[in-house]
Amino acid sequence: MFEDNTEGFPDRSRLFVFRQKIKGRETECWSNNSSIKSFRTLKVRFHNQFLSRTAAKLWELLETTNRERGESVEEWGDRVSDLCESLDYPSPQMRYQPFRRGLRNKRMLATLDASPACDIPEACEWLMFKDTHRPVEEEDEFSDGVPAKKKAESPVTASVDALAQQLQTFMEQQLQWQQQQLAQRQWQPPRSPRNRVPMVNATAPTVVDPSRLSLG
Repeated sequence: MFEDNTEGFPDRSRLFVFRQKIKGRETECWSNNSSIKSFRTLKVRFHNQFLSRTAAKLWELLETTNRERGESVEEWGDRVSDLCESLDYPSPQMRYQPFRRGLRNKRMLATLDASPACDIPEACEWLMFKDTHRPVEEEDEFSDGVPAKKKAESPVTASVDALAQQLQTFMEQQLQWQQQQLAQRQWQPPRSPRNRVPMVNATAPTVVDPSRLSLG
């Protein structure tokens, strides 16, 4: 549809209009970070990146994707809606479930629990009305997402970490031993009285001159 309506336009104009029309945080980030210069290349890469995904991958993505830190409810709702449209998931009430599950904000969830909203547009309007569409983020609300994104540690990395830990322990033991040796050299225990050499206060003998002796 877009290709037919823009046929005859220069590639630069078609790329500009395409970037203005796409919606969703993921597709916008992909478009902003790309360096595509021709519409034909854009068509192929965009199809391979987003349109050729299997249904199983899309379902998995819909079940595991959560709102990102700083992402507004409108942006999050667009992302969920894009995934649901790719899966031909038209029910507004069923689209609302992954939208609500992935909010990850206590204040937002509490606001929706007290609202009559049952689909994404109503939820966004209600959150905007309550001024909670861009709430203050809490650290614990996003802490559970970190382990899921963290890659499993490879055996090589684990071996290197273990070796580094052993080396650190050895160096600490070596330093402690050197400190003990230095302390022993600097401190000499006092000698026991039994081991002391006796000091003799000897008086030198008096020498008498024979010429001074009287013979009675």
